[in-house]
Amino acid sequence: MEYQKTKKQSSSNRKGRTIVSMILSFLIAVTLTMAALLGSLRLGFLNEKMIVRSLNVKDYYGVVCDDFYERVEDLSIPLGIPKSALEGIVDTNSMYNDIRASLEASLTGQTYQPDTGKLRTKLKENVENYAKSREIELGEAQQTVLNTYLEQAAEQYVRATKIPFIEYYGRIHSFAEKVITVGILGCLVFAVLAGIVLFRMYIWKHHAMRYLVYSTLASGMMIGLVPAYLLLAQDYRRLVIEPEYLYQFMVTYVTNGLLIFEGFAMGFFGIAALLLLRIASLRRRLIKNSRG
Repeated sequence: MEYQKTKKQSSSNRKGRTIVSMILSFLIAVTLTMAALLGSLRLGFLNEKMIVRSLNVKDYYGVVCDDFYERVEDLSIPLGIPKSALEGIVDTNSMYNDIRASLEASLTGQTYQPDTGKLRTKLKENVENYAKSREIELGEAQQTVLNTYLEQAAEQYVRATKIPFIEYYGRIHSFAEKVITVGILGCLVFAVLAGIVLFRMYIWKHHAMRYLVYSTLASGMMIGLVPAYLLLAQDYRRLVIEPEYLYQFMVTYVTNGLLIFEGFAMGFFGIAALLLLRIASLRRRLIKNSRG
């Protein structure tokens, strides 16, 4: 009678321990997923180096320069200004320097205004030389039109050196970085404490490690499934973004960010695999010791 009572109590304790272990495993999975999510955002979408790398795809700077010339050419056609008058007003190096300066300023929450003085002077000189070669006299009315044209060309250059969404990035970056850092630390501390409680509940540690395997596998799936689907389906490539160079930048930026999520997922699966190997090793050692 006493034996049956002890057996029932032992069974009840095992069930209670199993339930608590499953709850702890779930909480560890959630906190690890949150930490990985925040880490992925910091290393991916909110990473300055990631943005710079995305700009290097398909000669972003050269394409921006070509697009600028096309826009100024469109402004020139109604005025009868030939394409040859645009030669040398801007070069790729100066465009590159202004884009990088604008990017660095935006990342720190500041604004950058490129110097368009040389552009205006060179373009005005080219137009006046063209008019002189055609024996066209530029009167007061023509000078007014020319000044407006120079202003529009300068505006196109300023527009070309800016990356639209970077301004918003600069505003949220410093705040988001602090929140992400605190969030990651909080999640990791909670996961470690929950893991300690889990291990203290078991005499044979490989029993506790099983629940860590469940947690890491669950975290890997939660953090990796959606990005994997997006990378395979590539629905974000269907977004209509113009001009083309900005579209290419955004696609590369999103792809690189999603790959960071997949990196964390692979890390979780790798940890789960190592834990399984460790569990197998501990079980073999336990069986060997029991037989010895």
